[in-house]
Amino acid sequence: MFGSSPSFAAIAASKVFKRENVNNILELGGGQGRDSLFFARKGFRIDVLDCLLYSSPSPRDATLSRMPSTA
Repeated sequence: MFGSSPSFAAIAASKVFKRENVNNILELGGGQGRDSLFFARKGFRIDVLDCLLYSSPSPRDATLSRMPSTA
């Protein structure tokens, strides 16, 4: 569940999404953002929701800073 590489599920899902012409993704529980970043790099428009019970510096902060802005 942790790491910098996308999960097997995200890789498989991206193939199905491309085949089915899905462009927008809502990821619930995005965690550190490794799958979110993977989807964004593949050209999907992605919205991510996650709940943090506490805040601390983590790889998630670095991932979010590299994600494209939607503003």
